[in-house]
Amino acid sequence: MAAHHPIQGVTILCDILRPDGRGNPGDADRAAAWLHNAIKRQIACASQLCVTLLAPSTAPDLARFCAAQRPASQADAFWAAAYARLPPDAPWSAALQQHLLSVLRGQFCIGYELPPYLTCLLGQNAIPYIDIRLHPIRFMDDLLFAVRASHPATRANLSTLAIPEAEIITPAHRRDPRPPCRHRLETPPARAPAQPARRRRRACCPCPKSPPS
Repeated sequence: MAAHHPIQGVTILCDILRPDGRGNPGDADRAAAWLHNAIKRQIACASQLCVTLLAPSTAPDLARFCAAQRPASQADAFWAAAYARLPPDAPWSAALQQHLLSVLRGQFCIGYELPPYLTCLLGQNAIPYIDIRLHPIRFMDDLLFAVRASHPATRANLSTLAIPEAEIITPAHRRDPRPPCRHRLETPPARAPAQPARRRRRACCPCPKSPPS
C-alpha cells in the first residue's frame, strides 16, 4: 500500500492518451477544460488550494511524449491497447507513470471520464480522486453528474447529495404524459385510395390552310 501524501492542491485531469480524429493527443482536453473552468473558483474558495488542469493541451512535454510513442495512423489502436491497463513491460509505460506521479502526488484529483488505467494508477499510489461524467439523464432543469470516489468518506458525503429517484420520475412524466411501461401500437394513418391516372390529351396540330384557288 502506497503512503498517503498531504493534499497540497487540486488537479483536474482527463484521459491523457485519448487521441483526436487526426491522431494527435488531447481529444478529452476540451471537456476537461470546461470542467476546470466550471468548478475551479468554487473549489479554490472552499479549500484555499490551487486548482490546476493537467492535459496534453496544458503540458506540451506530455503531449510530445504521447505523440512520440506511435504514428498518428495507429493512435486509436495504441489508446485502446492501454485503456484498461498500462502495459507493465513497455518502457514508455514506466516513463509515463513516473511523469504523472511526479505531478499528481500530493494532489486531490478530479477527473472527467477517467479511464481504468488512470484510476488504477491513482488507486495504487493512494492518490485520492473523484471521477465525474455527465449523467445520461438529460431532461431535468439542470445537468446531472454521475460521480464516483476513491475514498469511502468521500463516497458517503457525495451520497447525501444524490438526487432522489422521485425527482427524476416526476419531470419525466411531465414531459411524457403516457404511463410508463405501456406499449401502444400506433396505427399508421389511412392512405387515400390512389386515383387512376388520367390520360393526358395531346393537342392536335392545326391543319394547314388550303391556298386560295
